[in-house]
Amino acid sequence: MLYARSAGILRFMRLWSLILICALSAPSFALAQADPKAEVRALLVKVSDQFQEALAGISEQQWNYKAPTQKHAIGALAEHAALSANDLQKMVQRALEAGPNPELAATLTGQTKVVRDVMLSVEQPPENFRPSGRLVTKADIDEYFPQARTKALYQLDSAKYLELSVARHPSKRIRDLTGVQWFYYIAYLLQAHTEQIGRIKADPGYPKS
Repeated sequence: MLYARSAGILRFMRLWSLILICALSAPSFALAQADPKAEVRALLVKVSDQFQEALAGISEQQWNYKAPTQKHAIGALAEHAALSANDLQKMVQRALEAGPNPELAATLTGQTKVVRDVMLSVEQPPENFRPSGRLVTKADIDEYFPQARTKALYQLDSAKYLELSVARHPSKRIRDLTGVQWFYYIAYLLQAHTEQIGRIKADPGYPKS
């Protein structure tokens, strides 16, 4: 009888140990299931802030200055960045309207790095665009960009299945991107243009005021 009681206590202790192990493992599982949108949201907020800081206090002469090493002036780069932050949300919407495609999305895990490498390349910067004339002055950007940023963050936060929805980029260097990766594309485009603006400011001929 004593043996049976000891065996019962031993089984109880083993069961309790198993419960503790499962409980301690729960945070790790939750961490593995973290929101896939959190990282790109933080990046988008960071680069948006940097973009606005880069434009702070710029004069009209500085706005229109084009360094010999750059294809566009600060104003043109700022316009393209602001318009892209808004207009590229249509690509995210296109991915969402296509519906979840988990099989294709599973093959695109390396695309975030591809987007980063392409967009942040100094040798081949993303400047294949023409100024549209929609946002001409710094005041235009100051009014337009915060609204585009707010819309982008709302879409990112509210949309479901972003990581499973796919839309194709026209560039053969990039091709298919998930909805989440499209937000990386927006963020890296903002970062790229902000860095280009920084190189213009560092040019010896950049106006002092």
